[in-house]
This record gives sequence, structure tokens and C-alpha cells, in this order.
Amino acid sequence: MGVSPKVTPDDDFGPYTTPRALSGVASAGTDPLFMAALAGAGGGALTAVLGGFPYWLVYRGTDVELSWGKVGVVFVAFIVATGALVCVMLRMGVSLTDRWVGARPVLSALGCVPSGALFGALAGVLPGSFGTAYFGSVHAPFMGTAMLSLAPLAGALLASTSLAVVDRRAAKARVVPVLGMAVLATLAFAAVGAILCVLVNDDAMLDAFRAGSGALSDEASSPERLARVGALAGAILGVFVGSHIGATLALSRLVFPTLPPTQRNPTPSVPSI
Repeated sequence: MGVSPKVTPDDDFGPYTTPRALSGVASAGTDPLFMAALAGAGGGALTAVLGGFPYWLVYRGTDVELSWGKVGVVFVAFIVATGALVCVMLRMGVSLTDRWVGARPVLSALGCVPSGALFGALAGVLPGSFGTAYFGSVHAPFMGTAMLSLAPLAGALLASTSLAVVDRRAAKARVVPVLGMAVLATLAFAAVGAILCVLVNDDAMLDAFRAGSGALSDEASSPERLARVGALAGAILGVFVGSHIGATLALSRLVFPTLPPTQRNPTPSVPSI
């Protein structure tokens, strides 16, 4: 007796069949939320390296008393988990928008930007609160405006490319064109981040955090107060990153509209270059 294949419903990835023994692996490898978590974790890892490594190079030989191993592990784990959370929430928001607009490809594409902004903001509240309370209580130099406004864009570039390729797999989207769309979105949002860096220097940004927490000095910045201002900062950064990823998804959906079921690949395949 042969093993009967498992037929999955027609979704963003198209209909396909898998042997029962491999159905669990296949479903995990094509589940939108699972793939979103992987994309976000990868983007978070890239952000942590680009933001944390230069900071370590600058201050490792100074009189800054910091447990680099402990803080470094917490920092990397925190950024990776935040990236995964943001992308999962964003993927959920896009799916809800797709159900709401129905079979209207243009509206489905354009809806990625506001849904990305909204769910990015929601996803940024908790990490922003924890991150500001924990790292803001560490007696160490401020990481700077560039880390907050520019470094996340590199992670968003990687995450948005991965999300868009998976989202448009049924439309046979290629990696290079999708990467180009992600680069365009990154350049647009990087311009906003660069303007922020010019207008708001590190001292001004640090003063804004202190003022928001009701503190006049580092010693007065209690974790509870920092958590409150961090929640707002996390939501704002979530809007920034979520809109960036949503813009990439929107562009990829407009360029690679979903094909009719009869034109889709019968089996899932690795996107071509």
C-alpha cells in the first residue's frame, strides 16, 4: 500500500501535495507565520550586529564598566526576538487585511502599508518598554540616534525581502527583483532616518528620553518611568519599520500579482534568482 498524499488548501503558496511522513516539515516550511518569524529573526540578528558591534569597538577599551558578555547576549537575544515578533504581527495584520478586502489585488497590495504600520506599532510597544527600561538602566553611554533610526533599516531590508519572496511564491517572484524593491523602500525610509539624525543629535535624543520619563538625571530615570516612555518609542519605531516592510510587500504584490490556481506550480520550489 502506498502512502496517500496530503492535499493542502489553496493559499498564498498554491496547492501542493506532500507525503504524510513529511507533511509536518512541509507545513512548517510554508506556514506564513513560521516563515515570518524566521525572516524577522534574521533581520533582528543583522540589526544587532550592525548596531552592537561598532558600539563594542568604540567603548571596549575605555573606562566604561560594563559586563560585555552578559549585556551582549541580552542585547542580541532581545533584538532577534523583537524582529521575529514584529514580522509575525505584521504578517497577521496583512492576512487580516487580505480577508477584509477580498479578491481585489490592488487594494490587497496597498493595504500592506497601513496594516504594516498599525501592527508594527502594536508589536513595538512591549519590546520598546522592556528594552528602554533594561538598557536605559545600565550605566553606559547612549547608543545614539543612528542606532535607533538607521540600523533597524538593514534588518528590515533582509526581513522584507524574505517576507515578500515567500508572499509572492505563488506568483513565481524572483529574489533579485524583490530585493530591488526592498532596496527602494529602504532608501526612502533611510532618507527619513538620516534627516532625523541631522535634526536630532545624540544629546537631544537622550534628553527627550529623560524628559519623557520625567527624569532630570540618569539616577532619576527609574525603570518604571523608562518603560513608559519606551513603550511610546517602540510604537513609533514599529510604525517606521512596519511601514518599510509593508511598502516592500505592496511593491512586490503590484509587480508580481498572484497567478490563477491553474498556472501555479504543483509543488513548492525554491525561488529562482
